[in-house]
Amino acid sequence: MSQSHAPDGGRYVIPQQVGGPGEFGPPPAPMGPEPVYAPAYAPGAVPDIRPRIALSLGDDLPVAGTGKRLLAFTVDQLIAWTLVVAFGAAISGAVVAYVHSQVTDPVFWQDLLQHSFRSAWPRLVSGHAEAAGQAALDTAVHDVVTKLLVPVLAGVAVIVLAVAFLPVVYQWAGLCWFGTTPGRALTGVKVARPPHPHDLPDKRTRRLPARHALTRSLIGPPLLVLGLLLAVPAATGMAALGATPTGIVVLIAGLALLLLGVWDPIHALLAKDGIPRTLHDRMAGTVVVDLERAATARRMAGSAGTQARELAAGAGAQARERAAGAGAQVRAQATDRLQQARDSQAAQSAAARLHQARHSQAGQAAAARLQQARDSQPGQAAAARLHQARQSETAKRLSARLRRAKDKLSDG
Repeated sequence: MSQSHAPDGGRYVIPQQVGGPGEFGPPPAPMGPEPVYAPAYAPGAVPDIRPRIALSLGDDLPVAGTGKRLLAFTVDQLIAWTLVVAFGAAISGAVVAYVHSQVTDPVFWQDLLQHSFRSAWPRLVSGHAEAAGQAALDTAVHDVVTKLLVPVLAGVAVIVLAVAFLPVVYQWAGLCWFGTTPGRALTGVKVARPPHPHDLPDKRTRRLPARHALTRSLIGPPLLVLGLLLAVPAATGMAALGATPTGIVVLIAGLALLLLGVWDPIHALLAKDGIPRTLHDRMAGTVVVDLERAATARRMAGSAGTQARELAAGAGAQARERAAGAGAQVRAQATDRLQQARDSQAAQSAAARLHQARHSQAGQAAAARLQQARDSQPGQAAAARLHQARQSETAKRLSARLRRAKDKLSDG
């Protein structure tokens, strides 16, 4: 058998020609439209060429882009600082309410005067009026500081700690307990930890371990806040009171924290491995992946697979139709060839031979002998005896009986 390429890229089989060219006709023409093959990507899809991180259990997710990370960071910072402002407002309100209640309470002033008078009275009786006045002033200042200034300073300290560490707690709690934060959930990104060589093969970390989450939460924006809280008061104090060793150390520490906080996002732009990871990601061993883009890619792959299956089914149906048409055409050609064979010269020659046999000398001699036998005396005598038997009385009686029997049967 010989093979030939069909116009649509398939193959059909042509039987070997045993006669001259064109004895069996041209090959069967393809039936139906041309097959359509599935594209490599779904319509409108753009291949994702960003760096990817292979997580455990075969997860291969793209690294989140700078735009999404910046948007998630902005949303999280707005939420965290809203909590800070709300907490600071609550603490400030409580402090102001306490101070107002103390200042407007007559008992507070009565206790203040009593304490001042008791401390000044012994010195006043002994004739030391100046010492008595100083003792009364010191007692009043002590009471004011103890009952008013200390609570105010405590409230300020709590607010400062909230400013410094409430964003840290917000990030740590979100990453450690829920595996993400509201800003990251909104933008479709997630902080993940690639598998470590010492991890088990079936280990899948859905939430960051506490120490990784804490390391990541402490480095970054909190360093800027701590640096400002240290550097600004130190610089202000040294400008007002002069340079001191303690002030210089605090100022240097604040500036160092500020530099680390500024270097944190710049580190992602200078990554040598092509993966944009900030300093806190490097320190914590984490990476931010794009779940939304991965879900979109999975949906697009699913739609492409469905389309490929549909196209494959259509191509199979077209191939079956072409095969059925080709088979019908081959059968028709075989029937035509059989009819041609029947009408060929061999059949005509056989019919001619039969006709010749009928009209040959032997056939004519057999016909003549048959006619002679009929015309001979024994033949004529046999024919006469047969005629006489038919005309005899016995035959007549038998014929009459036979007619009567038929009439009886018809009357009954």
